[in-house]
Amino acid sequence: MSYGVTSNGFVRKTNEQIIDDLETAWKNEFGQDSDLSKDSPNSIIIGLIGSMSDSLWQTAEDTYNSLNRNAASGVPLENAVSLVGINKKDASASTANVSFKGDNATLIPLNTQVKQSSTELVFKTLVEAFITQGACNYIQFTVSTVTDNATYHFYIDGNTYSYVSDGTATADEIVAGLKAVVEGAVIGLTITDEGSGLMTIEATDKNDIYDITGDSKLTVGKVQTVIEVQALETGVNEVAAETINEISEALAGLDSVLNYYAGETGRAIENTQELRLRTQQDIAVAGFNFVDAIRAKLLNEVPGTSYCRVYENDELTEDANGIAAKSFETVIEGGSNTNIAAKLFQMKVAGMKSDGDVTVEVTDAQNTPHNIKFSRPTNLYFWVKVVIDSYNTEETFPADGEAAIKAALLKFAEDYFNIGDVIVLQKFYKPVYEIPGIGSATITIASTSTAGGTPTYGSSNINCTIREKPNFDLSRMVVTL
Repeated sequence: MSYGVTSNGFVRKTNEQIIDDLETAWKNEFGQDSDLSKDSPNSIIIGLIGSMSDSLWQTAEDTYNSLNRNAASGVPLENAVSLVGINKKDASASTANVSFKGDNATLIPLNTQVKQSSTELVFKTLVEAFITQGACNYIQFTVSTVTDNATYHFYIDGNTYSYVSDGTATADEIVAGLKAVVEGAVIGLTITDEGSGLMTIEATDKNDIYDITGDSKLTVGKVQTVIEVQALETGVNEVAAETINEISEALAGLDSVLNYYAGETGRAIENTQELRLRTQQDIAVAGFNFVDAIRAKLLNEVPGTSYCRVYENDELTEDANGIAAKSFETVIEGGSNTNIAAKLFQMKVAGMKSDGDVTVEVTDAQNTPHNIKFSRPTNLYFWVKVVIDSYNTEETFPADGEAAIKAALLKFAEDYFNIGDVIVLQKFYKPVYEIPGIGSATITIASTSTAGGTPTYGSSNINCTIREKPNFDLSRMVVTL
């Protein structure tokens, strides 16, 4: 039998085989009648030599396996997987988007600490930021000047929304008029009349930010801005919605904090088995080109990422997707802005600029700032209408058929469609006909920019842009039996 490196891999001599070979060699050298009984000096010497030889064989086997990611462990495994572009994941800290409410233009310094009241887990801000009406999800205004037949303006993201008071103007009338104008525009904002001329403007999606100002007859009150925070401790710390709600140290101008939505959970350091399993997943980890390499690094090394596509425009003009010339745009869901930007800066090649609607400043080793851009997908809200035209009498339509159809549509849509996809109407017939008792049906679909928009149903496919995520919900599934 062959030992060592063979065509079948590495075959290690067992300790028993080593002793047998040494005893044979001893007898051939010193005579076949040599005393090799268990306690004889000869046997003891052979045992010592055999033990050292066995250690060498084990070392040789470990060396052979050190680049075999299915057999290696510890540092050798880390070295092996690094050859295909994978690095062991370090422990990471949980992150969340927290709304900071207080006086307009209040500075929130870097490393400002807030915490979960339930766990006492402390978080810190990752950037220096201001509570500002230029990037807010909540703002208060007071009608400070009541004038008859006067025009009152809101300026929201560069657009003007106006209301003209009547000849007997009151603060309540002006608030009601502005409320009707803004909410009628369906831009994701709600105005609440707090009485005495005070109104609050609030984003439906608290992760959306708006630039909101009023004219000189309207006075700004409290403002709320979203700032990313990170836990001081690494590890698997859950960040449920509305749990980061305490300010660790009082800060002038800051009234309260709250994370409206669940954050990204951190992780413990990756263990050997996790690293080995992740390496076995076929997602082009090594990256055969610039685009694949960036996507692989973001998905594997930025905690919390769930989707990533990288689009490259190597032409000298803006392309059909709106990506600037000689640029690449990363569309990514999940993960923290800071971690994403750091990884993109690390991976970016000379001559290619990053593009996108999110900009994060990253500082290099020489303390020079660089603006790194990427995009977050925005929701495109989909509506599906199913009209049952006839029933199959050979099957029994379930009593909860309407609910079953809606549930089947939702599961199919969420499993099948993703960011940037074409929403193919004909695909929806499959989950509908999986419900027994349906003979024929007519399906139409629609999309709106907000969850509460008014749908216009049609029978054509609908394209999501590369930055749009199809959002489906049971409340937007309509079934007519």
